[in-house]
Amino acid sequence: MSVWDMNSVKSDSHACAYPIELPTRCILATTDIADTILDPFMGSGTTGVAAMLTGRKFIGIELDANYHAIAEKRIREAQQQANGEFVTIEDRQTHDDLPLLSMNGAIAGGVA
Repeated sequence: MSVWDMNSVKSDSHACAYPIELPTRCILATTDIADTILDPFMGSGTTGVAAMLTGRKFIGIELDANYHAIAEKRIREAQQQANGEFVTIEDRQTHDDLPLLSMNGAIAGGVA
């Protein structure tokens, strides 16, 4: 059995922040460069940042407009570091016809 040892992260912007090292390890262990990472509960975008910095594409979904704005800024900055392409897609429909799903915003980005 293996245990990952990493420092915790304190954040004023998100109650459940985790270190970038966590999604980075998972992404590197389970995907290849240019694969697409989906985070249906994006929060402040840590997984998206890790995806950009490791050369992956990213799709993130977040209901909270404040977290969405934080994530978009963080992922955009990571994308600029990776010199790739960044696209924002907004969906303001309620999607009441889809059970258990209401998507107010999504971010898609990737290394070209």
